[in-house]
Amino acid sequence: MKKHHDTYVYHRRVPKALAHLYKGTHITFSLNTSCIKVARLKRDRYNGQLSIQ
Repeated sequence: MKKHHDTYVYHRRVPKALAHLYKGTHITFSLNTSCIKVARLKRDRYNGQLSIQ
């Protein structure tokens, strides 16, 4: 997770087991929040979705 200007951005490498499902080597998208607490919740939710796949 990074902060870009005033918004947090989710950024991580694509897990090897899921590489065939993604075009690139990294997943990057805006979390649409400037609040660190909300950003952490969204990050954790997305990490959970990746572990299920």
